[in-house]
Amino acid sequence: QLLAHGLSPYTHTPLDPALAPLRDTHIWPNLRFRTVPTLYPPGAQALYLLAHLVAPLNIYGIKAAMVVCDALSGLLTLALLRRHSLDLRRVILYWWAPIPIVEFAYSAHVDAAAILWTLAALLVNGQRWRGTRFLTGVLLGLATLTKLYPLLFVVALIRRRDYSLLAGLLLTVALGYAPFVALGLGGGGIA
Repeated sequence: QLLAHGLSPYTHTPLDPALAPLRDTHIWPNLRFRTVPTLYPPGAQALYLLAHLVAPLNIYGIKAAMVVCDALSGLLTLALLRRHSLDLRRVILYWWAPIPIVEFAYSAHVDAAAILWTLAALLVNGQRWRGTRFLTGVLLGLATLTKLYPLLFVVALIRRRDYSLLAGLLLTVALGYAPFVALGLGGGGIA
């Protein structure tokens, strides 16, 4: 909601008196960590902004966005299984697990989007057309902008002198943080 009002979530805490007019009766009473700015990176902030624009101040809008990301992750998982000539029914192992349902559909954890971008990077990584390495870096950058742990996949995906993947990754991360330079970075989104 802060981004929708041109404010940086990295420099304002929810208890900031200047934000009092933005407090609502549904989300504000349930908000934890009121004394610190957000830790979520810019990709997560962009997803929250998108959910806010579609369904303002509606927690179900954020939950729906995470469910869409999870469903798309299932489709990407099917594509990866097919590419590796594995039994497509293996996707059931993921979708029968209760943890994604609880964490994404119920708790609206942004990891659903990070998983989606990471799976997309893995899918593109196996392709052989021109620009694949750069696009893999871009997708990995989007995953990293959502949560920081997908950055660990660089170790698995990078090749010797893989400047194109690194360029895509670094450019995407830099562009993701660029708008917050003007608004203020504060903690900088380190979750």
